[in-house]
Amino acid sequence: MFDHNCKIMMPLPFKTGLTIFAFLLGLYAQNSLYAALHGRVIDSENKQPLAGANVYILDQPIGVSTDRDGYFHLSVDRQQLADDTLVVGYSGYVTWKRVLRQCQPGMIIELRRTSYTLDRPIDIYGHRIDLSRAEIPHSQESISVQQIEDIGSVEMADLFKRMPAVHIEGNDLQGRRIQIRGSQASEVNVYLDGILLNNLNIDGAADLSLIVPDQIYKMDVLKGANLPLLGGGAFGGVINIHSRRQTEAGLKFKYQEGSYGKEAYSGHVNIPLTSKLILNYSGSYHQFRPRIEYFSGERFDDKTANPHIFSIRDNHQMDLSYYTDSGQWRLKMFSYRLNYDKTDWSNARDNYLLALNYSNKHRFDLTISQLFSLDRVKRFVVESTRDENIYSNENLQVRAAKTFSKNQLDLQLVSTYAHEALDTESRLKDRQGSRTYFKSHHYDNFFSLSSVLSFTDRPDSARNLWWKTYLGARGDFSATGYRDFGNSLGLRLYWQKEAWRLEPYINYGRNVKYPTLLESAYTRDMLIFTGIDTTFEQLEPEYNRSYEGGLRVYRSWSHAMVNNLEMQMAVFTNTVYNKILKRPLGDLIVQSQIGKNTTTGIESSVQLSGLDNQLNLSLGYTALDIENLLLYQYKPSKKFNLQMQYQTPFGFYLNGLLFYDGKSYAWYFDDRNQLATNRIDEAWDIDFSVGYQFRINALDVSASGYRLNLRNMVINARLSGFNLLDSKGFQDYYLRKRSYQASLSIRY
Repeated sequence: MFDHNCKIMMPLPFKTGLTIFAFLLGLYAQNSLYAALHGRVIDSENKQPLAGANVYILDQPIGVSTDRDGYFHLSVDRQQLADDTLVVGYSGYVTWKRVLRQCQPGMIIELRRTSYTLDRPIDIYGHRIDLSRAEIPHSQESISVQQIEDIGSVEMADLFKRMPAVHIEGNDLQGRRIQIRGSQASEVNVYLDGILLNNLNIDGAADLSLIVPDQIYKMDVLKGANLPLLGGGAFGGVINIHSRRQTEAGLKFKYQEGSYGKEAYSGHVNIPLTSKLILNYSGSYHQFRPRIEYFSGERFDDKTANPHIFSIRDNHQMDLSYYTDSGQWRLKMFSYRLNYDKTDWSNARDNYLLALNYSNKHRFDLTISQLFSLDRVKRFVVESTRDENIYSNENLQVRAAKTFSKNQLDLQLVSTYAHEALDTESRLKDRQGSRTYFKSHHYDNFFSLSSVLSFTDRPDSARNLWWKTYLGARGDFSATGYRDFGNSLGLRLYWQKEAWRLEPYINYGRNVKYPTLLESAYTRDMLIFTGIDTTFEQLEPEYNRSYEGGLRVYRSWSHAMVNNLEMQMAVFTNTVYNKILKRPLGDLIVQSQIGKNTTTGIESSVQLSGLDNQLNLSLGYTALDIENLLLYQYKPSKKFNLQMQYQTPFGFYLNGLLFYDGKSYAWYFDDRNQLATNRIDEAWDIDFSVGYQFRINALDVSASGYRLNLRNMVINARLSGFNLLDSKGFQDYYLRKRSYQASLSIRY
């Protein structure tokens, strides 16, 4: 990114209103000297926008990055800079240059791809099909690699805290999971390079602890239930993650230590085997001793200290990428293991994933993945009686995507086939010995075909106004006999004048969620473990209907007071039918399907970036009106967050987050098997992090005749604190306790 050192030296005294007026008048007069230059950067072959492209003036410290739609805004003094050059650069593309006097507002800049070579460090992303951009218009936010590095967190969940309508549940013991707009965590699809991660968890919810932020190149957060291409069964939304594919040699290691016996190691390495064959490995190890227990009578009180609880989690990811002039191949191997032990419960989980991906410049993408998982859950009914459930699951998925474009028309097609096979076994061990009382084998096949047709139009009389209309369709089919068809409609308007851009949109659609065999089997075993009933009943599909309307406003400046202003707002309504209800029953979790629920809400955000070129501020607000609070327990009715990011040119940075969770409700059965409800009070809290990052451009180390030359080494030391006010402690179902952690990372 660029250092925008262009300063406006203007004092801001607050003694009199006249001085304030003079300051504002002077600011306006200074800004009026500049002319707005705006445009869009796209790929020359597929005409897709390029997000994060660098746009700058060659001989001046003036520059910006394109947004998620490829747009940029610059304010320049054309009289003084007329002979200077406007430059647009993007990794893997030929740099574009033009004399500034020849540049016109609203121009379309097409970048050509370079050949894949290791003459210089590049990242290869040009041929990826970005399904996030082809979806029906909706509220969407993106996190770039630069933003991830600025936040600097070792926790994936921390990247979402500034986003409105996004809530993180869980903890280091159960895993960190995401809910959007009051949804269940299992109603949010999380993709990593086109591979669905929800299948790695026994309850269908993706664990964000699996992903290390340093592995991410870009992440899109798509909110809403009306997402036919990526959001089948996702009534909350979609998280679409692209991992880094660096071609240069590199190494990074990070160590983290914190409260409650927390200890974590993570790292990744890039090894170029040939000029076009690259090996990438990343992994992490994490252990945790929370010293708490969730006894029935302590669900909403302080928890009993229990030193016997212990959790170990590790994951490994290896990618082998082969690049050609026409496309790229990628082989991914992923493993995830979990061991969680306490006095009366243990869970051992092993997951192995193998995936092959191919994409080419003709905008075709194919992903084949095979998942093997083994889950062993042990429960002690009484001290001498142990119940054990074993789940052996295989899941094959094939997904093909193709994009067609002609003039102002775009058609995106996605087809998915899935085969799931499940073996379950239930055992009971007591003083009489061990015996198997239930054993079964099940399989099912699923197929879906989705499409989004979009076309762009504009009136001849208003060149700064255009719109895009979307028509979506999705069909879902199951071998067990379910057949469902959903349609979607959407419209997005674009109005642009100088440095301003407005984008209002509306959408409507329907969606369906097919529970997996593993989720149905887990439901049965959590309710029945006596051997009396051995009937396996598969959960029925859930259905959703949603509406949404929103507005995005963008404004850019070139002076030092502020570089960019972005405001977003959305109003939405989601109705779920045949809802799967999850509620605690003693020490168990019971599921059943009942009725419907409607959630109406509003979300809004304001972001100011580039304040004095060092400070970024963001403000977010969410309000939810949930029709039946007992169907969606532990969902805050209101959320508020204020985040500050401060980073100096010499490496020191400071991040602070003030957040508020409104009241929520929960229900459960007490020790007398009586239905009880509980209100979880609202609370304020604070997270912070402070650190220092410095770079070693070149270092020669010689010892015993050996010489090592280290170049571009980055060392990052960080101290973080979470939930510093300790306003909730252990007072709700999830762990929200004050904690501290220190981390040290070295990247070469």
